Amino acid sequence: MPISRRVLLRSAVAGAVASALPSRPLWAAPEAVNETTGAAHAGLAQALASARVGDTITVAGHHPGNFTIAVPMTLRGRDGALIDAGGRGTALVIAADDVTVSGLALTGSGPRRSLASIWGPAGLRVEGRRAGLSGLTVSGNEDGILLLDAADASIEGSRIIENRADGIKVMGGHGHRIAGTAMDRNGVGLTIAPYYGDATEMILPEVPQTNDPAAMQRYQRALQLLTQLKQGARGATEIVVESNTLRGNGTLGIHLYTGSARCTLQQNEVHLTGRERTPDQAAVAWYGDYLSRSLGGADVSDVLNTHAGTGIILSCLTEDHRVIGNHSHDNLGDGMAANMTYRTLFENNRLERNRTGFWLDYSDNNEARGNVIAGNADGGLVIDNWLRSHAPAPSGSSGNLIVLNSLIGNRINAYDSSDHVPTQAEVQARLDKAPLPAQVRDMLRQRPDLCSQMMAQHLSAHRPGRNRWDDGQLGNHYSDFDTPEEGFRDADANGVSEQPHAIPGGGHVDRFPLSLARAQAG
Repeated sequence: MPISRRVLLRSAVAGAVASALPSRPLWAAPEAVNETTGAAHAGLAQALASARVGDTITVAGHHPGNFTIAVPMTLRGRDGALIDAGGRGTALVIAADDVTVSGLALTGSGPRRSLASIWGPAGLRVEGRRAGLSGLTVSGNEDGILLLDAADASIEGSRIIENRADGIKVMGGHGHRIAGTAMDRNGVGLTIAPYYGDATEMILPEVPQTNDPAAMQRYQRALQLLTQLKQGARGATEIVVESNTLRGNGTLGIHLYTGSARCTLQQNEVHLTGRERTPDQAAVAWYGDYLSRSLGGADVSDVLNTHAGTGIILSCLTEDHRVIGNHSHDNLGDGMAANMTYRTLFENNRLERNRTGFWLDYSDNNEARGNVIAGNADGGLVIDNWLRSHAPAPSGSSGNLIVLNSLIGNRINAYDSSDHVPTQAEVQARLDKAPLPAQVRDMLRQRPDLCSQMMAQHLSAHRPGRNRWDDGQLGNHYSDFDTPEEGFRDADANGVSEQPHAIPGGGHVDRFPLSLARAQAG
C-alpha cells in the first residue's frame, strides 16, 4: 500500500475512535493521584502497584499499556482519562473483588488469536465479584467489556461502541446488572454465554475425507473432547439487562445462549441490527465451519443466516427467562426469536418493522402475553415455520400460551405449524436440504431403500406439538380478523368475538379473538 494511503487509513481509523471517546487533550500527560493517601504518581501502573485495600485513585490524561487492579479499591477518571492498550492484550483487568471503576475511556485491545477463540482481549475484563462500572466509554477493542465467570457486577451509564466482536460479553457467572448503557455498532451488542473453564479455544474436529479408520478414530476422539467441553460449561444465570439502548450492531443485538437461565431483559430498545453495521460474514462462516465439522461435514450454508440481524434472540437450551417491555424494531432480521427455549415469559414487548416480529421454534412451555407485533415484512408471531426451518424435527413446539397479543399489519399476522404432520414427500424435501454429513447424503443417494427407511422412522417418531392461542376466555387481536366482513362477530360488544379464528399453518384455533381495544386493555 502506498505511504499516502497508509497515512490516510490510519488517520481515518484514529478519527473514528476519537469521535467515540470523550473530549480530551490529544496526548495529555498522564496523572495518577491516590486520593486516600494524597500521594501523586508518575503513572497509573505505579499508582495501582502501591494501592491498598479501600484506596481511591484518580487519573487523568493518556495511559498507554495494560493494567491490572489487584486489590479492592476505586479507580476514577477525570478530564477524559484514557487507557489505551495500543493493540496488545487487554487494557484493564479487574482481578479483585469489590472494585469500582468510573469515568474512564478504554480502547485499543489486541485482537483474538483466531475466530475459534472462546474469549480474548478486551477493553475491560472483570474476574472478581461485585465490580461497579459506570460512566465508561469502551470503543475500538476486540470485546468491549468481558465478564469472565464473575459475579454481581453492575454496568451503568456507559457507552460501549464500535468494538470488533461483542460490546459486552458475559461468560458464565451470575447476578450481574447492565442498565442505562448504550451498546452501538459492535459486532454483537450483548452476548450472555457459558463459561468453559480453562479452555480458550473451541475444538474443531477434522472431518475425514476418506474411509481411513485412523482418521475416523481421530475425528471421533475430537468429537468426544468437544462434547466434554460443552458438558463442563457453566451457564450464566440471574443476569438483569434493563433500560439499555442497542443500535446498529452487526450480527445480533442481544443473544442469550446455551445454559443461560433466570435472566431478565426489560425495557431495552434494540434497533437497526444488521443495518448500520452488517453481520460479520467471517464469524458466520467460521460458525458454519464449526457446525459442519461437528456434524460430520454437513452443508449448513442454508442455516447460517436464519437469524442474522436479529434484535433479541434466545437459543440453544435456555430457560426460565423474563423478556418484558422491550422495543425491538427496524432490524434486518427478526425482532425477537427463541430457539430451544423453555418456560420463558415474553410480555409487553413491541416488535415492529422487522423481518418476522417473533419467531418461536423447537421451544416448549413459554408464554407470549400482551405483545404488540406490527408491520413486520414476513410474519408477526410465527411458531415452527415449516417452510423456514431446515431439518425434520422430532416434534413441534408444544405447551406455549399465546394470549392478549396485538398482531397488526404483518404480512402474515399469525402462523403455527407445530401440529403439522409431515407427509413423506415433505420429509423428502426437507432431507434434501437438511444439514447432513456429506458421506450420509452420498449414501442416501446411492441407497434409496435407506432413505425410505429414514423417512419412515421420522414419520413414526414425529410427535405433533400443541399450543394454546387463548386462555379459555381471551385470545389475541388480529388486524385481518377484526371486522364483520372478516368474520369477527361481537354480538354483546364485549370485545371478544363469538366466532373463532383459525391460525394458518396447521389446526390451531383462537377461540376468543379480540378487538384491538380489548387486547390492549389486558
